[in-house]
Amino acid sequence: MQNKKNIIIIGTGEIGMNIASRLLSQGHNVSVIEKDKKQLDNLANNFDVKAIHGNGCLPKNLKEAGAESADILIALSNIDEVNMVSCQVAYSLFDIKLRMARIYNHDYLEDDCKDLFNDEDLPVDYIISPEKQVADRLLQTLSIPKALEAVYFAGKNHVLFSLKLTKEFKYFNTTIEKLAGKLPYSFKTMLISRDNRTIVPTKNDHFEQNDIVYFLLNTKDIEEFISSLGFIYSKLKNILIIGGGNTGYAIAKDLEKQKCNIKVIEKDTHRSSFLAESLVNSTVINADAMSFRNLDEANIANMDIVLNLTDSDEVNSLCSMYEHQVGVENIYTLIKNNLLGDLTHNMHYAKVITPRNITASKILRYVRNSKIYNLYNIENDSAEVMEVKISKTSPLIGMSIEQFNKQTDCKIGAIVNPKGINYDSSSIIHADDRIIVVVLKDSLKDFYNLIEK
Repeated sequence: MQNKKNIIIIGTGEIGMNIASRLLSQGHNVSVIEKDKKQLDNLANNFDVKAIHGNGCLPKNLKEAGAESADILIALSNIDEVNMVSCQVAYSLFDIKLRMARIYNHDYLEDDCKDLFNDEDLPVDYIISPEKQVADRLLQTLSIPKALEAVYFAGKNHVLFSLKLTKEFKYFNTTIEKLAGKLPYSFKTMLISRDNRTIVPTKNDHFEQNDIVYFLLNTKDIEEFISSLGFIYSKLKNILIIGGGNTGYAIAKDLEKQKCNIKVIEKDTHRSSFLAESLVNSTVINADAMSFRNLDEANIANMDIVLNLTDSDEVNSLCSMYEHQVGVENIYTLIKNNLLGDLTHNMHYAKVITPRNITASKILRYVRNSKIYNLYNIENDSAEVMEVKISKTSPLIGMSIEQFNKQTDCKIGAIVNPKGINYDSSSIIHADDRIIVVVLKDSLKDFYNLIEK
């Protein structure tokens, strides 16, 4: 049985509600502190949580939430200082062992503040920065042309990435086993999304047009692998970022190092001035993206990729529609609202980025198990991929990759150990190995119970 924890969450925004739901589904005890009575009642009416109305900084509210026996505090309010002080109170008065704080203001994340967060000063064990996590995830994806999504493992030497199988793909109706035999690379087909279903495939499953397929591969083989499938591998050159907030700024700053042609459209005049001063090799346009004439003047039809990253879900969605209309092939759209996110996931022409899922990956990695090295939600939150260390008492010891994959609804792609990474299905799992594994959402509880043994 998975180790049940007592967890306090401060804040019931999109991310707070998402985390509460996930933790409850795994059997943890969850208490929530929220100042907004309407939001708190909404959460309490939908989830089996202990709900406390009030300020998460105050000792009396933390005590009422069960701080004296709590294992973890997750401070996710929309005020940085509330989150930091909550962690301080949790540490000093209640000795809560694991404390996380959401930080909005990027001034706190600068290098000259890195020594601020420690037990002697501000006892925050892990900083949660949704904007930074979204930027990091997008940059990983943009590092691989044609990829819809990409996450790195084993010291970034191996990558799981998804491709949409358009008409250029050369191996339609070929089985997974036959494709592996045709190509001179070690790789695994880990997941297929088809007709709104997410499938953990077997060697006898085949590829169909419009499938979204997740491959696990050595990073050094990416270019040749994608080309061998029939796709043109060309690095991104012309990039338009709509919205110059913290996420858009971080992405532009990183892409400047890769000598891309970058344009940033930002509506706010003051923010545009900051961007123009801070970005050395980007063109900053102070304009409203909702006036599509401004997009035309930015030469949107000739962009390799467009990132819609404003603070408005509606603006991002409408801009995506227009971009599709004028022929942009690679469109990424930031959607924060839960309901709108569920609707826009059906936009076949854009990859929807949801901060709540990306942020949840980081939080859940720390909550769940110290054996987890990396954890990511993928394919619209229908599955998780993770790198997990095998304990000395694990029932997986002595099993081959093939045996495990046949007996479960999960799929191990590779074994990582000091000798390297092994994709061979006959490879045997040993203690202290790490496995890269994909787990469907409905199988998560059983999988975590398994690795806890």
